[in-house]
Amino acid sequence: MATRTPSSNWRGEFDVVQAYFSAANPSSGFAAVSGGQQDFRGVVDVAACARLGVINIQPLSAGGLLDQAHPYARDFTHGRLLNIGARLAKLAAEWHLDSVYELALRFALAKPGISCVLVGFSSIDQLQQGLAWSERGALAEEYVQRVVDVAGGEH
Repeated sequence: MATRTPSSNWRGEFDVVQAYFSAANPSSGFAAVSGGQQDFRGVVDVAACARLGVINIQPLSAGGLLDQAHPYARDFTHGRLLNIGARLAKLAAEWHLDSVYELALRFALAKPGISCVLVGFSSIDQLQQGLAWSERGALAEEYVQRVVDVAGGEH
């Protein structure tokens, strides 16, 4: 991947950026792998090269990967991620993970250049699940590549 440098007109004005990076659309970390969604052109790598911190927002795709949303979740995706969610859930089951959301969180933890993975929760149970999954650590590199392949349309 070609490395781009930030524009000099904002250099030094920022310490951190927020970037949407998820298993459903990993284009912030893998340019052009957007699954037909917006391509964020590898902004995580661009920011890291500029020595900026990166806060990963919506690593769980705003709750849009499952066909039955949590009762408190607002569906920002309007159901458009259900197909990719089903494919990712199949991988999660194959790898004996608790859910597609464990896969998504651990995928985000695996991306170099991300300083913080910001996860929302609606209950103590969800918080405890997230903590348990993060304690299991980042997905292994070969699993990350499989997720990227699925997000890019390869099955």
